[in-house]
Amino acid sequence: MANEYLVNKEDLTAVAKTIRAKTGNNNRLVFPNGFVSAINSITTTTEEVPTNGEHLIRVIDYDGKVLKEARADTGYVFTLPSLPSHDRLTFSAWSSPVDIVNNTITVGDSDIFIGANYEVHSGAIELDVDVNTNTGLSLVFYDLDTDDTIEIDWGDGTVSNASSVDGSANHTYAAQGEYTVKLYGVTKINRYSFCNGDSAVNDYAIKRVFIPSTVQLSNYALYNLCNLEALVLPCLMSGMLNQLTTNSYALKCLIIPPAVTSASTKISYHAGTETIVFPKGVTAIGTNTMAYSSALKYFSLPETITTIGTYFLSNCFAIKKIKLPNSVTTIGSYFCKNEDNYSVINSITFGENVTSIGSNFLASATRGLELLDFSKAKQVPTLSGTFTIDNPSCKILVPQSLYSSWKSATNWADVA
Repeated sequence: MANEYLVNKEDLTAVAKTIRAKTGNNNRLVFPNGFVSAINSITTTTEEVPTNGEHLIRVIDYDGKVLKEARADTGYVFTLPSLPSHDRLTFSAWSSPVDIVNNTITVGDSDIFIGANYEVHSGAIELDVDVNTNTGLSLVFYDLDTDDTIEIDWGDGTVSNASSVDGSANHTYAAQGEYTVKLYGVTKINRYSFCNGDSAVNDYAIKRVFIPSTVQLSNYALYNLCNLEALVLPCLMSGMLNQLTTNSYALKCLIIPPAVTSASTKISYHAGTETIVFPKGVTAIGTNTMAYSSALKYFSLPETITTIGTYFLSNCFAIKKIKLPNSVTTIGSYFCKNEDNYSVINSITFGENVTSIGSNFLASATRGLELLDFSKAKQVPTLSGTFTIDNPSCKILVPQSLYSSWKSATNWADVA
Protein backbone atom coordinates (compact mmCIF):
# COMPACT_ATOMS: atom_id res chain seq x y z
CA MET A 1 0.00 0.00 0.00
CA ALA A 2 1.29 3.45 -0.89
CA ASN A 3 2.16 5.75 1.98
CA GLU A 4 -0.13 8.71 2.66
CA TYR A 5 1.53 12.01 3.56
CA LEU A 6 0.53 14.71 5.99
CA VAL A 7 2.42 17.98 5.72
CA ASN A 8 1.09 19.33 9.01
CA LYS A 9 1.71 16.84 11.81
CA GLU A 10 -0.62 18.71 14.16
CA ASP A 11 -3.64 18.68 11.85
CA LEU A 12 -5.81 16.14 13.66
CA THR A 13 -8.58 16.53 11.11
CA ALA A 14 -6.24 15.32 8.40
CA VAL A 15 -5.11 12.47 10.64
CA ALA A 16 -8.71 11.40 11.17
CA LYS A 17 -9.46 11.55 7.45
CA THR A 18 -6.42 9.43 6.68
CA ILE A 19 -7.41 6.78 9.21
CA ARG A 20 -10.95 6.75 7.82
CA ALA A 21 -9.58 6.26 4.34
CA LYS A 22 -7.53 3.31 5.57
CA THR A 23 -10.54 1.65 7.18
CA GLY A 24 -13.01 2.49 4.45
CA ASN A 25 -15.39 4.03 6.99
CA ASN A 26 -16.23 7.72 6.49
CA ASN A 27 -18.67 8.02 9.37
CA ARG A 28 -16.72 6.88 12.37
CA LEU A 29 -13.18 5.89 13.23
CA VAL A 30 -12.41 2.21 13.17
CA PHE A 31 -9.04 0.87 14.32
CA PRO A 32 -8.88 -2.82 13.42
CA ASN A 33 -5.30 -3.14 14.61
CA GLY A 34 -5.48 -0.66 17.47
CA PHE A 35 -5.16 3.11 17.64
CA VAL A 36 -1.34 3.17 17.95
CA SER A 37 -0.96 0.97 14.91
CA ALA A 38 -3.22 3.24 12.89
CA ILE A 39 -1.29 6.37 13.85
CA ASN A 40 2.08 4.73 13.26
CA SER A 41 1.03 3.77 9.76
CA ILE A 42 0.66 7.41 8.79
CA THR A 43 3.82 8.83 7.24
CA THR A 44 4.55 12.54 7.39
CA THR A 45 6.77 14.53 5.08
CA THR A 46 9.42 17.07 6.01
CA GLU A 47 9.95 19.94 3.63
CA GLU A 48 13.49 20.11 2.35
CA VAL A 49 14.83 23.63 2.44
CA PRO A 50 18.13 24.80 0.97
CA THR A 51 21.01 25.35 3.36
CA ASN A 52 23.85 26.52 1.12
CA GLY A 53 22.37 29.50 -0.70
CA GLU A 54 23.64 33.07 -0.63
CA HIS A 55 20.86 34.63 1.45
CA LEU A 56 19.66 33.85 4.97
CA ILE A 57 15.87 33.58 5.28
CA ARG A 58 14.71 33.38 8.89
CA VAL A 59 11.27 33.46 10.51
CA ILE A 60 11.23 34.19 14.24
CA ASP A 61 8.70 34.23 17.05
CA TYR A 62 8.14 37.10 19.47
CA ASP A 63 10.75 35.68 21.85
CA GLY A 64 13.45 35.22 19.21
CA LYS A 65 12.85 31.51 18.70
CA VAL A 66 13.58 30.51 15.11
CA LEU A 67 10.43 29.02 13.56
CA LYS A 68 11.99 28.24 10.21
CA GLU A 69 15.04 29.22 8.22
CA ALA A 70 16.88 28.50 5.01
CA ARG A 71 19.88 29.67 3.04
CA ALA A 72 18.59 30.22 -0.45
CA ASP A 73 19.55 31.92 -3.68
CA THR A 74 17.67 34.67 -5.50
CA GLY A 75 14.39 33.43 -6.95
CA TYR A 76 13.77 30.65 -4.42
CA VAL A 77 10.15 30.46 -3.24
CA PHE A 78 10.17 30.04 0.55
CA THR A 79 7.07 28.72 2.32
CA LEU A 80 6.35 30.27 5.70
CA PRO A 81 5.88 27.91 8.66
CA SER A 82 2.56 26.95 10.19
CA LEU A 83 1.07 29.76 12.24
CA PRO A 84 2.56 29.69 15.75
CA SER A 85 0.26 29.47 18.76
CA HIS A 86 0.59 30.27 22.46
CA ASP A 87 -1.75 29.92 25.42
CA ARG A 88 -2.07 33.66 26.00
CA LEU A 89 -1.63 34.96 22.46
CA THR A 90 -3.43 34.75 19.12
CA PHE A 91 -1.40 35.10 15.96
CA SER A 92 -2.39 38.24 14.03
CA ALA A 93 0.08 38.81 11.17
CA TRP A 94 3.62 38.40 9.91
CA SER A 95 5.95 41.38 9.80
CA SER A 96 7.89 41.00 6.57
CA PRO A 97 10.09 43.30 4.50
CA VAL A 98 8.80 41.61 1.33
CA ASP A 99 5.41 40.66 -0.04
CA ILE A 100 3.79 37.46 1.22
CA VAL A 101 1.75 35.68 -1.44
CA ASN A 102 -0.17 32.51 -0.56
CA ASN A 103 2.00 32.01 2.52
CA THR A 104 5.19 32.21 0.45
CA ILE A 105 7.88 34.78 -0.26
CA THR A 106 10.25 34.99 -3.18
CA VAL A 107 13.88 35.55 -2.26
CA GLY A 108 15.44 38.66 -3.76
CA ASP A 109 19.07 39.74 -3.57
CA SER A 110 19.36 40.11 0.22
CA ASP A 111 18.70 38.36 3.52
CA ILE A 112 15.10 38.35 4.79
CA PHE A 113 13.92 38.36 8.40
CA ILE A 114 10.24 37.85 9.22
CA GLY A 115 8.56 37.99 12.64
CA ALA A 116 5.26 36.93 14.23
CA ASN A 117 2.78 39.43 15.68
CA TYR A 118 0.04 38.64 18.18
CA GLU A 119 -3.08 39.84 19.90
CA VAL A 120 -3.37 39.27 23.67
CA HIS A 121 -6.21 36.91 24.64
CA SER A 122 -7.11 38.71 27.85
CA GLY A 123 -7.25 42.17 26.30
CA ALA A 124 -5.05 43.35 29.17
CA ILE A 125 -1.44 44.45 29.31
CA GLU A 126 0.34 41.40 30.67
CA LEU A 127 3.67 41.59 32.49
CA ASP A 128 5.59 38.49 33.50
CA VAL A 129 7.66 39.49 36.49
CA ASP A 130 10.25 37.77 38.64
CA VAL A 131 10.51 39.29 42.09
CA ASN A 132 13.30 38.19 44.38
CA THR A 133 15.82 39.51 46.87
CA ASN A 134 17.80 41.16 44.07
CA THR A 135 14.88 42.95 42.43
CA GLY A 136 12.94 43.56 45.60
CA LEU A 137 9.44 42.25 46.27
CA SER A 138 7.56 45.41 45.28
CA LEU A 139 6.20 46.71 41.97
CA VAL A 140 5.11 50.29 41.26
CA PHE A 141 3.40 51.68 38.15
CA TYR A 142 3.35 55.29 36.99
CA ASP A 143 1.33 57.42 34.58
CA LEU A 144 -0.99 55.00 32.83
CA ASP A 145 -4.03 56.47 31.04
CA THR A 146 -7.56 55.09 31.18
CA ASP A 147 -11.04 56.14 30.05
CA ASP A 148 -12.58 54.70 33.19
CA THR A 149 -10.87 52.50 35.78
CA ILE A 150 -7.70 50.46 35.70
CA GLU A 151 -7.95 47.05 37.29
CA ILE A 152 -4.66 45.44 38.28
CA ASP A 153 -4.47 41.72 38.89
CA TRP A 154 -1.11 41.32 40.60
CA GLY A 155 -0.97 37.58 39.92
CA ASP A 156 -0.98 36.42 43.54
CA GLY A 157 -4.71 36.62 44.17
CA THR A 158 -4.64 40.37 44.89
CA VAL A 159 -6.65 42.78 42.71
CA SER A 160 -6.70 46.57 42.99
CA ASN A 161 -8.53 49.34 41.11
CA ALA A 162 -7.57 52.92 40.34
CA SER A 163 -9.06 55.78 38.35
CA SER A 164 -5.52 56.95 37.59
CA VAL A 165 -2.07 55.50 38.02
CA ASP A 166 0.63 57.95 39.09
CA GLY A 167 2.83 55.96 41.45
CA SER A 168 0.03 55.06 43.82
CA ALA A 169 -0.43 51.69 42.13
CA ASN A 170 2.02 49.54 44.03
CA HIS A 171 2.12 46.09 45.50
CA THR A 172 4.48 44.07 47.67
CA TYR A 173 4.54 40.31 47.25
CA ALA A 174 4.64 38.04 50.26
CA ALA A 175 7.07 35.64 48.61
CA GLN A 176 9.69 35.56 45.90
CA GLY A 177 8.63 34.06 42.59
CA GLU A 178 7.34 34.58 39.09
CA TYR A 179 3.96 36.25 38.63
CA THR A 180 1.84 37.43 35.71
CA VAL A 181 0.44 40.90 36.28
CA LYS A 182 -2.57 41.96 34.19
CA LEU A 183 -3.61 45.58 33.75
CA TYR A 184 -7.16 45.98 32.43
CA GLY A 185 -8.59 49.25 31.14
CA VAL A 186 -5.30 50.96 30.23
CA THR A 187 -5.56 53.06 27.07
CA LYS A 188 -2.02 54.43 26.97
CA ILE A 189 1.40 53.62 28.40
CA ASN A 190 3.14 56.93 28.97
CA ARG A 191 6.74 57.98 29.48
CA TYR A 192 8.47 55.92 32.19
CA SER A 193 5.21 54.19 33.15
CA PHE A 194 7.05 51.07 34.34
CA CYS A 195 10.37 52.46 35.52
CA ASN A 196 10.01 56.03 36.84
CA GLY A 197 12.89 57.37 34.77
CA ASP A 198 16.32 56.06 35.64
CA SER A 199 15.35 54.76 39.07
CA ALA A 200 15.74 51.09 39.91
CA VAL A 201 12.01 50.52 40.46
CA ASN A 202 10.83 47.52 38.38
CA ASP A 203 13.94 47.73 36.17
CA TYR A 204 15.01 44.12 36.68
CA ALA A 205 11.71 42.48 37.67
CA ILE A 206 9.81 42.72 34.35
CA LYS A 207 10.81 39.95 31.93
CA ARG A 208 8.01 39.78 29.35
CA VAL A 209 5.53 42.40 28.18
CA PHE A 210 2.43 41.69 26.08
CA ILE A 211 0.52 44.76 24.88
CA PRO A 212 -2.90 44.48 23.18
CA SER A 213 -3.81 46.52 20.10
CA THR A 214 -6.21 48.73 22.11
CA VAL A 215 -3.28 50.35 23.97
CA GLN A 216 -1.24 53.29 22.69
CA LEU A 217 2.40 53.95 23.57
CA SER A 218 4.34 57.14 24.21
CA ASN A 219 8.05 57.80 23.83
CA TYR A 220 10.09 55.99 26.51
CA ALA A 221 7.10 53.70 27.20
CA LEU A 222 9.29 50.66 27.93
CA TYR A 223 12.42 52.51 28.94
CA ASN A 224 15.03 50.91 31.20
CA LEU A 225 13.50 47.43 31.50
CA CYS A 226 16.93 45.89 31.78
CA ASN A 227 15.81 42.25 32.10
CA LEU A 228 13.11 42.42 29.43
CA GLU A 229 13.45 39.21 27.41
CA ALA A 230 10.39 39.20 25.15
CA LEU A 231 7.95 41.80 23.85
CA VAL A 232 4.66 41.76 21.96
CA LEU A 233 3.81 45.21 20.63
CA PRO A 234 0.30 46.37 19.66
CA CYS A 235 -0.28 44.89 16.22
CA LEU A 236 -2.05 48.05 15.00
CA MET A 237 0.55 50.62 16.08
CA SER A 238 1.65 52.76 13.12
CA GLY A 239 4.85 54.40 14.33
CA MET A 240 7.84 53.26 16.35
CA LEU A 241 8.67 55.57 19.21
CA ASN A 242 11.68 57.36 20.62
CA GLN A 243 13.74 55.22 23.05
CA LEU A 244 11.05 52.53 23.11
CA THR A 245 13.32 49.74 24.37
CA THR A 246 16.36 51.69 25.55
CA ASN A 247 18.55 49.67 27.95
CA SER A 248 16.69 46.41 27.29
CA TYR A 249 19.90 44.43 27.44
CA ALA A 250 18.20 41.00 27.58
CA LEU A 251 15.79 41.57 24.67
CA LYS A 252 16.62 39.04 21.94
CA CYS A 253 14.52 40.44 19.11
CA LEU A 254 12.36 43.41 18.20
CA ILE A 255 9.54 42.74 15.75
CA ILE A 256 8.10 45.97 14.39
CA PRO A 257 4.35 45.56 13.72
CA PRO A 258 3.23 45.51 10.07
CA ALA A 259 1.24 48.77 10.25
CA VAL A 260 4.32 50.84 11.18
CA THR A 261 5.43 53.32 8.50
CA SER A 262 8.21 55.17 10.31
CA ALA A 263 10.85 54.15 12.84
CA SER A 264 11.72 56.99 15.19
CA THR A 265 14.82 57.86 17.18
CA LYS A 266 16.65 55.23 19.23
CA ILE A 267 14.02 52.49 19.02
CA SER A 268 16.60 49.89 20.05
CA TYR A 269 19.16 52.15 21.71
CA HIS A 270 21.66 50.50 24.09
CA ALA A 271 19.77 47.21 23.71
CA GLY A 272 20.96 43.62 23.54
CA THR A 273 18.78 42.86 20.51
CA GLU A 274 20.21 40.39 17.98
CA THR A 275 17.43 40.66 15.36
CA ILE A 276 15.20 43.54 14.29
CA VAL A 277 12.37 42.94 11.83
CA PHE A 278 11.29 45.88 9.69
CA PRO A 279 7.98 45.41 7.84
CA LYS A 280 7.27 46.51 4.30
CA GLY A 281 5.72 49.96 4.48
CA VAL A 282 8.38 51.64 6.62
CA THR A 283 9.57 54.68 4.62
CA ALA A 284 11.87 56.49 7.02
CA ILE A 285 14.29 55.59 9.81
CA GLY A 286 15.21 58.19 12.40
CA THR A 287 18.37 59.17 14.23
CA ASN A 288 20.25 56.57 16.30
CA THR A 289 17.61 54.00 15.39
CA MET A 290 19.72 51.01 16.41
CA ALA A 291 22.76 52.76 17.87
CA TYR A 292 24.70 50.95 20.59
CA SER A 293 22.88 47.68 19.89
CA SER A 294 26.18 45.89 20.28
CA ALA A 295 24.69 42.39 19.81
CA LEU A 296 22.73 43.25 16.66
CA LYS A 297 23.52 40.84 13.83
CA TYR A 298 20.40 40.49 11.73
CA PHE A 299 18.07 42.94 10.03
CA SER A 300 16.72 43.51 6.54
CA LEU A 301 15.26 46.72 5.22
CA PRO A 302 12.18 46.78 2.97
CA GLU A 303 12.12 48.33 -0.50
CA THR A 304 9.87 51.07 0.86
CA ILE A 305 12.52 52.90 2.88
CA THR A 306 13.80 56.10 1.27
CA THR A 307 15.53 57.89 4.15
CA ILE A 308 17.98 56.68 6.81
CA GLY A 309 18.80 59.11 9.61
CA THR A 310 22.11 59.88 11.28
CA TYR A 311 23.96 57.36 13.47
CA PHE A 312 21.77 54.56 12.08
CA LEU A 313 24.13 51.71 13.04
CA SER A 314 26.50 53.61 15.26
CA ASN A 315 28.43 51.32 17.62
CA CYS A 316 26.77 48.12 16.41
CA PHE A 317 29.82 45.93 16.78
CA ALA A 318 28.48 42.58 15.55
CA ILE A 319 27.36 43.51 12.03
CA LYS A 320 29.65 42.33 9.23
CA LYS A 321 27.69 43.06 6.07
CA ILE A 322 25.19 45.81 5.28
CA LYS A 323 22.95 45.77 2.22
CA LEU A 324 20.67 48.71 1.50
CA PRO A 325 17.58 48.43 -0.72
CA ASN A 326 17.23 50.24 -4.05
CA SER A 327 14.58 52.52 -2.56
CA VAL A 328 17.04 54.34 -0.26
CA THR A 329 17.91 57.78 -1.60
CA THR A 330 19.28 59.58 1.47
CA ILE A 331 21.76 58.33 4.08
CA GLY A 332 22.48 60.45 7.13
CA SER A 333 25.80 61.40 8.70
CA TYR A 334 27.75 58.95 10.88
CA PHE A 335 25.79 56.10 9.28
CA CYS A 336 27.85 53.40 11.00
CA LYS A 337 30.20 55.32 13.26
CA ASN A 338 32.03 53.10 15.70
CA GLU A 339 33.92 54.45 18.68
CA ASP A 340 37.50 53.21 19.10
CA ASN A 341 37.26 51.56 15.66
CA TYR A 342 35.76 48.32 16.99
CA SER A 343 33.72 47.83 13.81
CA VAL A 344 33.78 44.42 12.09
CA ILE A 345 31.91 45.63 9.00
CA ASN A 346 33.59 44.26 5.88
CA SER A 347 31.18 45.34 3.15
CA ILE A 348 28.41 47.83 2.46
CA THR A 349 26.25 47.47 -0.63
CA PHE A 350 24.24 50.46 -1.81
CA GLY A 351 21.09 50.47 -3.96
CA GLU A 352 20.65 52.04 -7.34
CA ASN A 353 18.88 55.24 -6.24
CA VAL A 354 21.12 56.65 -3.50
CA THR A 355 21.62 60.37 -4.19
CA SER A 356 22.95 61.81 -0.94
CA ILE A 357 25.32 60.58 1.78
CA GLY A 358 25.95 62.58 4.95
CA SER A 359 29.26 63.62 6.42
CA ASN A 360 31.52 61.13 8.22
CA PHE A 361 29.20 58.29 7.31
CA LEU A 362 32.01 55.78 7.92
CA ALA A 363 33.57 57.46 10.95
CA SER A 364 35.93 54.98 12.66
CA ALA A 365 34.24 52.00 11.00
CA THR A 366 36.75 51.13 8.31
CA ARG A 367 39.40 48.99 9.99
CA GLY A 368 38.08 45.79 8.43
CA LEU A 369 36.19 47.34 5.55
CA GLU A 370 36.92 45.55 2.28
CA LEU A 371 34.23 46.80 -0.10
CA LEU A 372 31.94 49.76 -0.74
CA ASP A 373 29.70 48.49 -3.51
CA PHE A 374 27.99 51.17 -5.62
CA SER A 375 27.84 48.97 -8.71
CA LYS A 376 24.08 49.47 -9.14
CA ALA A 377 24.17 53.27 -8.74
CA LYS A 378 22.45 55.34 -11.42
CA GLN A 379 24.27 58.54 -10.46
CA VAL A 380 27.17 59.74 -8.32
CA PRO A 381 25.70 60.44 -4.88
CA THR A 382 26.47 63.77 -3.26
CA LEU A 383 28.95 63.28 -0.44
CA SER A 384 28.83 65.80 2.42
CA GLY A 385 32.41 65.95 3.59
CA THR A 386 35.23 63.53 3.00
CA PHE A 387 36.10 60.36 4.89
CA THR A 388 39.08 58.09 5.32
CA ILE A 389 39.37 54.32 4.95
CA ASP A 390 41.86 52.68 7.31
CA ASN A 391 42.13 49.49 5.29
CA PRO A 392 44.39 50.23 2.29
CA SER A 393 43.04 47.22 0.37
CA CYS A 394 39.41 48.37 0.55
CA LYS A 395 37.76 48.76 -2.85
CA ILE A 396 35.07 51.18 -4.00
CA LEU A 397 33.11 49.51 -6.78
CA VAL A 398 31.25 51.84 -9.17
CA PRO A 399 29.64 51.46 -12.62
CA GLN A 400 32.07 51.81 -15.50
CA SER A 401 29.88 54.50 -17.03
CA LEU A 402 30.26 56.69 -13.93
CA TYR A 403 33.92 55.97 -13.18
CA SER A 404 35.42 59.24 -14.42
CA SER A 405 32.76 61.51 -12.99
CA TRP A 406 32.92 59.63 -9.67
CA LYS A 407 36.67 60.12 -9.31
CA SER A 408 36.37 63.83 -9.94
CA ALA A 409 33.24 64.49 -7.87
CA THR A 410 33.43 66.75 -4.83
CA ASN A 411 34.84 64.91 -1.80
CA TRP A 412 34.88 61.59 -3.64
CA ALA A 413 38.11 62.63 -5.31
CA ASP A 414 39.81 62.57 -1.90
CA VAL A 415 39.13 58.85 -1.42
CA ALA A 416 39.17 57.65 -5.04
